[in-house]
Amino acid sequence: EALVIVVDTGPSVAARPASVFAHFRQVARAIAVRRLLYHTAREALGLTAVGADETFHSLQDAQEGDYQGVNVLHPLSPATPDVLAAIDAMQVGGQSGVANDLVDCLAATAPDVAMFVGKRKMKKRIVIVTDGGSEL
Repeated sequence: EALVIVVDTGPSVAARPASVFAHFRQVARAIAVRRLLYHTAREALGLTAVGADETFHSLQDAQEGDYQGVNVLHPLSPATPDVLAAIDAMQVGGQSGVANDLVDCLAATAPDVAMFVGKRKMKKRIVIVTDGGSEL
């Protein structure tokens, strides 16, 4: 299974109490720990922040100006404890004024999943952790 955890870190999250983002981290961490404990050699895990102040993803050069605020914090790869460090280092964004768009995030993340899987028979999943206050 190829799984990418997408965490909303945008302005709607920044406007809420800090405990909301702490819960987002706990959810992402629980998913990652489960993958680390019960993973097989064929499973992969990635972490992406939407609404981030920085923009970094595979479509960044090809689509300059599009998909702003999408930041790949841990690229899709076999599950390692490094993803837990990436979750712990994740910060609330929304300071740059870039509107986060979950559809843009999916459009920027889906090609990475498809490219990683290739012709292998793997399930492809993207899990979105959000407060629902972001644009669609």
